[in-house]
Amino acid sequence: MLRHMMAPPELLEIGSHCCYGGTVYRFEHISPVLGDCSMKLSAFVPSAPPTKFPGVIWLSGLTCTDESFAQRGAGLAMAQRLKLILIMPDTSPRGEGVPDEDTFDVGVGASYYVNATTEKYKKHYRMLDYLTQELPSALVAKLPLLPEKLGIMGHSMGGHGALVAALKNPGMYRSVSAFAPISNPSEAPWGQKAFNLYFGEDKAAWADNDAVELLRRYRGPPLRLLVDQGTSDMFLSEQLKPGLLKAVCDEKGIPLTLRMQSDYDHSYYFISSFIQDHLKFHASFLNGVLRWCPDPGTSLAPSVYSVDPTLAEEPSGAETANADEATDVAPKEEPSESTVADAGETTPEGAEEAREEVEAATNALQTVQIIDGSPKEIDSLAAVSLPDETALQLVKVKVAPPQAGEVRVRQVAAVPSRVDLVAEKEKPYPRILGLESSAIVEDVGEGVVEFQPGDHVIPCYQAHCGECAGCKAAESNYCDSVHHATSRGVMVADSRPRFSYGSTEVYHFKGTSAFSEYSVVHAHSLIKVRKDAPLAYLGLLGGGVAAALGAVWNVGRVQRGASAVVFGAQAEGLAVIAALVKAGAGKIVAVDPYSSRLDLAQKWGATSLLNPYSLPEGVSIKDQILKLIGSTADFAFDCRGDLELAPSVLEVVKEWGKCVTVGTPHGPDVLLRSSWPPPGGLTSVTFGGWRSKPQIPLLVDLYMAGELKVDEYVTREESFENINDVFDNFDDATGEFESQPLSPKALARVCSACSSAIFMMRLADHAEVPRPPPSGRPEPQAPSKSQSTPALRASQLRSAAEPNMSKRYDVSMGILGRETSKPRPALQAVLRSMRRPIHEIHGLDTAHWLASVERARSAERRRRGGVDKRPVPSWNFRGGGPLQPIAGITDRVSQTDGKGGFETSPGATHLQQKLDEQLRRQEELQRQLAQLQGADEEAAEVEPADPAPMPPQEPPVAETKADPSPTANSAVEEMDDDAVLRALEEQRSLRRSLRAKLQHLLGERKSDTAQDPKEEKLLAEHEQMDKRLRKQMEEIRSQEEVLRKLQKQAQQFQAPSGRDLR
Repeated sequence: MLRHMMAPPELLEIGSHCCYGGTVYRFEHISPVLGDCSMKLSAFVPSAPPTKFPGVIWLSGLTCTDESFAQRGAGLAMAQRLKLILIMPDTSPRGEGVPDEDTFDVGVGASYYVNATTEKYKKHYRMLDYLTQELPSALVAKLPLLPEKLGIMGHSMGGHGALVAALKNPGMYRSVSAFAPISNPSEAPWGQKAFNLYFGEDKAAWADNDAVELLRRYRGPPLRLLVDQGTSDMFLSEQLKPGLLKAVCDEKGIPLTLRMQSDYDHSYYFISSFIQDHLKFHASFLNGVLRWCPDPGTSLAPSVYSVDPTLAEEPSGAETANADEATDVAPKEEPSESTVADAGETTPEGAEEAREEVEAATNALQTVQIIDGSPKEIDSLAAVSLPDETALQLVKVKVAPPQAGEVRVRQVAAVPSRVDLVAEKEKPYPRILGLESSAIVEDVGEGVVEFQPGDHVIPCYQAHCGECAGCKAAESNYCDSVHHATSRGVMVADSRPRFSYGSTEVYHFKGTSAFSEYSVVHAHSLIKVRKDAPLAYLGLLGGGVAAALGAVWNVGRVQRGASAVVFGAQAEGLAVIAALVKAGAGKIVAVDPYSSRLDLAQKWGATSLLNPYSLPEGVSIKDQILKLIGSTADFAFDCRGDLELAPSVLEVVKEWGKCVTVGTPHGPDVLLRSSWPPPGGLTSVTFGGWRSKPQIPLLVDLYMAGELKVDEYVTREESFENINDVFDNFDDATGEFESQPLSPKALARVCSACSSAIFMMRLADHAEVPRPPPSGRPEPQAPSKSQSTPALRASQLRSAAEPNMSKRYDVSMGILGRETSKPRPALQAVLRSMRRPIHEIHGLDTAHWLASVERARSAERRRRGGVDKRPVPSWNFRGGGPLQPIAGITDRVSQTDGKGGFETSPGATHLQQKLDEQLRRQEELQRQLAQLQGADEEAAEVEPADPAPMPPQEPPVAETKADPSPTANSAVEEMDDDAVLRALEEQRSLRRSLRAKLQHLLGERKSDTAQDPKEEKLLAEHEQMDKRLRKQMEEIRSQEEVLRKLQKQAQQFQAPSGRDLR
């Protein structure tokens, strides 16, 4: 409360010095918190264009002042490189009236950064409040400091002060480190002497200001601690006791990197030797891409701990030469000086000839320059989406030259994504889709100086101009410079598109339009990348993969040792798992209904696997998470967008935990539609929080350094001319139930609220993780041929193709499902063959597929105004509406079991269990009926008439895990599209009939005065059994209610009261 009520003190500059390009300032101010005494502090501010910087607070040790570290710590040069403000306050209050002692280890210069409570010291010695409340507000008012990005470190007494300040204020500091801290002052002579003066005999106050004791009861967000200690420190065993710090961190599971540095002592020589590591550690949490700690044997690229691109190693001359040779844009030839010189030395007869040759070469050069530099239209093969066509039309369009602020690029590779499938609502038409790609700059428009022809670039829907309010905001990656135009499919300069087909304008999509050989993009929407990186794969870093990485590193800010649950193990889910592994997460639980995906998640780093549809009866996902990791998780990442699982996503995290949605079509809306309120936080940030231009090149650096997986997401390459086949196989069971081929436009209705991930089609569920060749770079692969191409598409290709357009594109994409000896049918083939025997539709899960089709047809009839009275199954495995069960191909395509057979999908397993349960109940009723009928035959010759006829029993649906040959599972193969539903309804009718007959017989026996003793005994036993079952059910409900109350109390107990831990 104090930090909000009190006006910040004014800092008066009393000196400044230029140092390493930055400036060291010294300030003085009056501190109300410290009893109105005069305080001095020093601060180093790096030089850079007007902007704000993160800050790191340095707390010095006994007898030091605010100038000690600035003059002797040797950290200012690295702070300048990393763009960090260093804040160096004094070690205690000073001045007239401030109490002091005659020894160096207490009093002035030895405050231990605590709030004293004894009468003598409590007025002036309130250093903890000074550091955490008064000082930050004063610094923000004076310096270009980002208050939400602070780290803290210190030495000796200051190291202990840094630990205590961070532990008592969870979430205030993003990073904490220390040099030779006094770890356990309650058990050290220095600390005991100081605490006795500052707290008296109040042992509770001692424990509240002791780092080891605070760690023992710490319940805040995950911490990552870095501590360096010299082995030749004379105070090591008696005063510092780092072993106690390590022991309690091991006990509590708090990640601590304790480096024992051989032969180093307690001096500033020790500090200056390792200060650079500590500053890099802090920068990784305040500025960087990853959370890095200098563990033994760990060496990462500079981009890991800094956002300054200049820190990345410059390529050598040979590398630059190789990069220039690799580009497809050849450098223009200049007439060499030697040629002109030689021409000048010729004879008079040869001079004229030499001049003519030079003039001819110059004219040729000018001609080449005019041809290359003059803007003109370019013919481009493109896949155009038309409003009245069901397939993308491959035609030759005109691409206009770029205007001011625009760049024309030649696409190298495109990545079909689910965003292209949900594009129907975004008008106008016609337009060219395509969100993710990589390209080479062809030419630039007026005013563009950032790009040159031949540059390698990634078009990105998330623009970055660096000038708008969104780009300047500290915690935002939104840029509104071009969004108002790209959302309408036009360019900013004239509000018109750059594509045309005859006299018709063809509109852009998301500012990228990757499905065209050439495209015009705003300069703000292009990311320049290094030329030595394999360009074809970099398009993945302009979309879903980068968004998933950012969800962990930028949005979640996961620290080492944290626990996380990942819902969905498709492409985004695997990227989240990979990012969690890099961030050092301790326990990672992957949740997915398919064992093949779970196996893949385990290979990518998941420590535990969970199938939500194979849990024992009465066990929830939260119960299983508690069993797997011992508590609720620190983070939950929803990569599915499944309404059915939404309550589980929200309830598996701690009170201060965070839920992040990744790649779901509606972001957190799906979770908010559930009845469970979000706990610590629920968020979804566009593009994973990345600022495209300054930060995506850092991901490329990590990829080239071998720190990131990118190649592994690509499981299939396809020719651009087969793009319709790509989308036909993209999600076989999604779309209108028509016979004609389906395009993204036709698929949009049922995709818009469904799929668990937007970019999931780049990674096959069943595939092994591809590994790059020994060189570390992917080998080029020839694109595969399509199985068939419609005649219309072939004629369009023939009319559109020219000799200079014969090069095929590599369209990186993935197909879910199993490739077999037979080609997997496209959607239209599946729908046409619905009346054929099921085994002829290769690889389909019968029960789930038929039930899904029935649900979809019923929904379509209701949408058109008809009344659907046919029974529809009440179960829904994906949530979000009646069309959900068919939204993902893996919900009914059988998965391989590695032995040539097939696994049963969750839908079929669930339905099979329901039928088995019906059969078991039917057999039980028949057994009881037989007993009563036997007793009745002994007592009377006439048997009561049945109240209802018994329908014939249909054979149960066989499990799909059998051999998929035509001779196996014949009962399943011969069923039509309503067989499963009929069987289920008939089983229910049979059960009702048997129950009615049993009740009729029981009623007659009760009304019969001459009952047989055997019958009376049987009825009595039946009634007693019924009473016992009811009593047991009541006891179970009572126990469940008590358990829920205890769980609620335990959750409330876990979070310290009165503190916001988010």
